[in-house]
Amino acid sequence: MSTANINIEAIYPLSHMQQGMLFHTLLAPQSEVYFDQASWTIQADLNVEAFRQAWRQVVERHQVLRTAFLWERREKPLQIVRRRVELPWDVHDWRDLSPEDQQQQIEAYVVADRARGFELSEPPLMRFALLRLADDAYHFVWSFHHILLDGWGSLLLLNEVFSYYEAYANGKHLELSQPRPYRDYIGWLQKQDLNAAEAYWRKRLQGFTTPTQLGISETVSQNSGSSYTEATHDLSEQTSRGLEALARYQQVTLNTLIQGAWALLMSRYSGEADVLFGVTVSGRPADLEGVEQMVGLFINTLPVRVQIDGDTQVGPWLKQLQVEQTEMRQYEYSPLVEVQGWSEVERGIPLFESLLVFESFPNTSYLGTLDPNTSAMPSVERFQTTNYPVTARVRVDHNWSIGIMYDAHRFQGAAIDRMAHHLGNILEQMA
Repeated sequence: MSTANINIEAIYPLSHMQQGMLFHTLLAPQSEVYFDQASWTIQADLNVEAFRQAWRQVVERHQVLRTAFLWERREKPLQIVRRRVELPWDVHDWRDLSPEDQQQQIEAYVVADRARGFELSEPPLMRFALLRLADDAYHFVWSFHHILLDGWGSLLLLNEVFSYYEAYANGKHLELSQPRPYRDYIGWLQKQDLNAAEAYWRKRLQGFTTPTQLGISETVSQNSGSSYTEATHDLSEQTSRGLEALARYQQVTLNTLIQGAWALLMSRYSGEADVLFGVTVSGRPADLEGVEQMVGLFINTLPVRVQIDGDTQVGPWLKQLQVEQTEMRQYEYSPLVEVQGWSEVERGIPLFESLLVFESFPNTSYLGTLDPNTSAMPSVERFQTTNYPVTARVRVDHNWSIGIMYDAHRFQGAAIDRMAHHLGNILEQMA
């Protein structure tokens, strides 16, 4: 047996979403598509060895973090789990630089790190940097390919890292319960009934033949590829609380409320009363035991069709939207490429050009100090792109925020800024 084979722990297929991310990464390898990067400053006299040991431990616990993706000379791509991987760390000491120079160095570092990308056949598809700014301050950069894990999974990991770090820094041993491996989800996925999904989607998309236009004038760029940037808009505390009260009163989820607002915006922009856009669903099946603690890529992208009647009141309309969402949840496992084929939109034309992402994550204030009792929230810089021309995200935190990531080679920044403000205005009106 070769040395390479000895270092193989498991081999299994990709999820539908992983296949899509693999395809788009190979299609545009220089585009930074699905490159995920989070960075923030840790205000602490960090025990660097304990921190690195904590990361080694979580990578040992979760197979998906030791995965390579192989596709050449294969009918279908496979993911290969390695028994062992070496985690790449960059460590720099910038204590002798001025705060201004440190900030410039950080900005240059994260841009250069993104440009490096990842070779999907060579694990691990994540790396780290510790940039020391003072005796009791480090800037931490965590980069990974989105094909490994989603937002839920990344927070599970950070919680585990913190727990292990606290133990190791204090010379203690920690035993956490062993999570189910990601391959169990792949097994579950392969057992799902695509015939039932096909019947649902054909009925749901019946009569929809033309993708909803964004209604934004496009620029003709001489640059090849894509260049993503983000327009942001913050909602006031009064609006944030008002939206939460509205959702409680109407007995709908915040996600439904946000989808309703985006549907209204798409209707105004396109001039259509019947609109279609993409949404990200959590994809974690309730009947897979232990799925809440599993680390991997569970999210899926699916179309949402919304019909807007100007005479309908917001409350009943949102409730109907929620009923439709509940029905769709039974088919969250549906591969988007198949859904496209079951629709009446011509093959080769994307079902939608805009993607809506609802972000609601638990408190991560301790990241800035590695202390779970702190209330100081670090400023986490997040870089993440998709293959869609426009990706809108609404983050539900203490104060809600809107971010619209867009391809700057296709759209003018001023137009997307207006779009973010218009979405904010609709949410304020609803509140």
